[in-house]
Amino acid sequence: YVEVSGKQHLVLPYSDVYNDSRFVFSQGYGSPADYADLCTRAIDELVREGRAGSPKMMSIGLHPRLIGQAGRASALRQIIEHALGHGDVWLARRIDIAESWRHQHPA
Repeated sequence: YVEVSGKQHLVLPYSDVYNDSRFVFSQGYGSPADYADLCTRAIDELVREGRAGSPKMMSIGLHPRLIGQAGRASALRQIIEHALGHGDVWLARRIDIAESWRHQHPA
């Protein structure tokens, strides 16, 4: 939480590592398979850490004009199916995470 105009404001972590905007940068993803591989590997590692007692959150930045292309959308589908295959991964929107956090850890 940070104070903004006298009120407590919840800030959720965000990372560019798993952001689809890297499709358009020269040092970004070479193909949808690269994006899917990086994200699924990250999910696997974070699940291992969580099951060992240190749960984590992974944010994936998505932009309809980028991930919405059919080839790229197939990578996103692969990522989602992979995450769901673990059985104990929560796929949530930022608002869902914020509401959960505020409920469990009030300001």
